[in-house]
Amino acid sequence: MLHAEKHKDICVSDCSNCKGPLGEPKKTGETWETNCHICTCSNITNTEECTPKEIKSPPACKDNEILVTYNATGCCQMQYCVEKTCEYGGVKYKVGDEWKDYSKPCNSYVCQKSGITTKTKMCPAQNCPEDQRILDSDKCCYMCNETCYPKKSTVDVTVDNCIGQVEMTSCEGHCESQPQLESVGGIFRMKQTCHCCLETSIQTRNATLNCDLNTPKLYSYKYITGCKCLACT
Repeated sequence: MLHAEKHKDICVSDCSNCKGPLGEPKKTGETWETNCHICTCSNITNTEECTPKEIKSPPACKDNEILVTYNATGCCQMQYCVEKTCEYGGVKYKVGDEWKDYSKPCNSYVCQKSGITTKTKMCPAQNCPEDQRILDSDKCCYMCNETCYPKKSTVDVTVDNCIGQVEMTSCEGHCESQPQLESVGGIFRMKQTCHCCLETSIQTRNATLNCDLNTPKLYSYKYITGCKCLACT
C-alpha cells in the first residue's frame, strides 16, 4: 500500500494523480461523476479523463402541459411536463377553460399555455337616457328602446294645500299602426288598427309633501314601470 500524497493518511494500492470532486484520491480504472461529467482514472496516463454526461432529450409535452426544468445547473437538469393552470380571483383554471367576471360584464377570459387572455366585447354606439336602455344577456351592451317606454319627469304636485316635487313616469313613444285584412259583405279590405303606448305595470310609491306650517304629509301615488304598444281602446 502507498500513501496517496505526502502528509496524507489515506493509502491506495497504486499511485496515481487522479482526484475526485472533493480532492480525494482515485484508483486507476475507477469511474465517478462530477460537474456533469463522467470521469475515469486512466491506467495509461494515471490522470482523470472526463467526458460530458449525455443530456437526455426533453419530453414531448401535451397541448395542455408545459415543460419545467428542475435544478438547472449546466447539463445537470431534470425536465418534465406539468399541467398548465391559470389562477384568477383565487380560482385555478385548466388550459382551454373560459370564464367571466360579473363585475366586468364586457370581459371574458381564456386560460392558454401562455397565460390568461382577455376578450372584450365591443358594443354598438348608442346614446339614450338610462331608463330607455335595454341590456343584453351579458349586461354589457344595450339597445335604446325609443318606441314605447316609461319616461321619467319631476312634477310639481299640489294636493290639499300640500306641495312638493315628485318623480313620476308616463308612457311615451311612437307605436306603428298595423293593418289587418277584414271581410265585410263579401268585400275584402285592409283595416287600419291603431296602437297606443300604454302602461303594462305599475308600482305604488310614497311621497312626502309639505303642508301648512311646513307640516309633512305622506301621500301614495302610482308609478309606471312598464309600457307597451297595445291596441287603442
